Amino acid sequence: MIALPVLMLDVEYCREAANDMCNQANRQEGMAVLNPNHPQVKNDIIRTQGKALLLLCEYVSTLKEVEKLKGQLANESKTRDEIARMFL
Repeated sequence: MIALPVLMLDVEYCREAANDMCNQANRQEGMAVLNPNHPQVKNDIIRTQGKALLLLCEYVSTLKEVEKLKGQLANESKTRDEIARMFL
């Protein structure tokens, strides 16, 4: 079973935040030409965090799908057991 905090994660908001982080890194990279003292590593950090957040969103979405399928399996098993009991 998925822990409650993971179930509560707003995947769409998380994806938007990740995309914003990647866009921010791109903008800062474009403005870095105006400020030669701005380290490129900061942009790389923001971009990598955005990518990690996107991967987390995919992971959570997949876990939610697994939980949904487990629920369907439980319902089907219950129905089959009830049908089998009718013929005993």
